[in-house]
Amino acid sequence: MSYTFVTANGDILQTSIVKDAYPDAQGRYLCRLTVTGCGDTVGVYCNIDGNTYKLFTVDCQ
Repeated sequence: MSYTFVTANGDILQTSIVKDAYPDAQGRYLCRLTVTGCGDTVGVYCNIDGNTYKLFTVDCQ
């Protein structure tokens, strides 16, 4: 399985993978969001094997 974890606006939110690209002992993939700015609503997305899913929206206003 391949996946990426991204936001719609890297000037407001940045993403990073916490423990490489492998799941932890419970099968969870851990990712981190860092707020780097304000002024907009930003979508957070995960692309798994070529399929993109919107996970949630962050309101940074």
